[in-house]
Amino acid sequence: MQIATHLTQLLLSRFLVNIQNLINLDRDSASSNAVATRTLRSTFSAADDMLCGSHTVCHLGDHFTLDKLEKFMAAWTRMMNQEHIKKRWARLMGEPAKSFSEVRWWALAEMEMQIAMKYTLMLQLLRELRDAGIAPSLVATMMEIEQSHPLELKLQFAAMLDMRLVVSTTYDLEGDGLAILLAYAKGEALRALGRNLNAAGTLANVEAVLRNTTSIMTGSTIRKVFPGHGLCEGAVISQDIADSTLYPGQERTVYTIKYHSDGAEEDLEEEEIRPLLVVQDRPERAAIVNSLLPGFTYWENRITGNCYANFNFEHTYLIWKLAQAFDPSWAATSLTQAIVQELSAIVPIGVHRLTPGLVRELPAYLLAATTCTGFDRGDIPAFTAGVLAWWKMNHPQFPTWALAARIVFALLPSSAPCERVFSLVESMFGHDQLSSLADMLQGSVMLRYNDRVVG
Repeated sequence: MQIATHLTQLLLSRFLVNIQNLINLDRDSASSNAVATRTLRSTFSAADDMLCGSHTVCHLGDHFTLDKLEKFMAAWTRMMNQEHIKKRWARLMGEPAKSFSEVRWWALAEMEMQIAMKYTLMLQLLRELRDAGIAPSLVATMMEIEQSHPLELKLQFAAMLDMRLVVSTTYDLEGDGLAILLAYAKGEALRALGRNLNAAGTLANVEAVLRNTTSIMTGSTIRKVFPGHGLCEGAVISQDIADSTLYPGQERTVYTIKYHSDGAEEDLEEEEIRPLLVVQDRPERAAIVNSLLPGFTYWENRITGNCYANFNFEHTYLIWKLAQAFDPSWAATSLTQAIVQELSAIVPIGVHRLTPGLVRELPAYLLAATTCTGFDRGDIPAFTAGVLAWWKMNHPQFPTWALAARIVFALLPSSAPCERVFSLVESMFGHDQLSSLADMLQGSVMLRYNDRVVG
């Protein structure tokens, strides 16, 4: 309440903000911030209330239940607090070691993915540290986990590689630019990932580990694509020693495959058969799926409002969905009058009664949108530049849409840019910020935040 009162005084008295011109309040789901936001909105009635998408996606990752990985990383992160070990790990890998943050799940996930990619080197590091008597208790803990549950630990590390989309989404939402126009598509991609965990190929790294550790024997099932015939399933019916076609002059084990569809037979060597092994029904894969599902269930509950009120992400997710209307490349193929009517759910658009003008100007907007050549959605800065250039050229044709676009473009799918300001002040001034002139702080942060580009 005190924070809200202080902010209200600053905005009205010092910065002379018009009550109707404050359009949004970004926050995390902490109850104190919810109270502050409600208090602020009692004065700034045109402001919307959006929850931070990055925090929410981070919590998605927090809900994964990869128990062996969690125990291993608890020891690993403590060990990496010792700078000489961290440098040793970096030298062994030939690249910088990822750093840990207690407040960002993705920082831990990045460490896990780095280990997964350098798994053999990680085992080498532990052996070297054990032999040198360095961090003996932590090393012993990790080696005991790896030796007692080698496949389970390796699969859980592999699962993190398959969750790269979760990590990249947090980054994309935290950036500057028009990430708000892409947020819904990224949120839906997370839903699709969760819904398809059981599908072949979704957990490609987990499946690769299983294929590489599976014993090939009579009855092992494979699937292979044949031109003109599609995907065909077969099984190993026998194995023998024969002249290798891969290594001329050598005798190797050859597996005879019989395909179910037509009874045709084929001989394959180990390198040829392993990538084709069917592992979708393996209990180890099912265990990984069950460990990841709680995270995606959490995401689904948050965006559909199946949770406590202060965690309800449903309204924010609706804003993400509606914001797509201001991407002309999306509007050209997907925007309808029904969606335009829904835009009033974005509070400042509703308060300023823009919907009638949006409906009236819709034909002109859609006609102009058909001339849009599309934007690179994989590059947010390039996407932002392209969208802004299009609006700069076309906005006079539909002024109500242009005004609504200015509102939507000011919305952020994450509160991270706000938090970045505090981090910049801390890194630039440290404790001196308490005795620095406000004008110096503001000017320095503005220059630093905008790469020293003004105007």
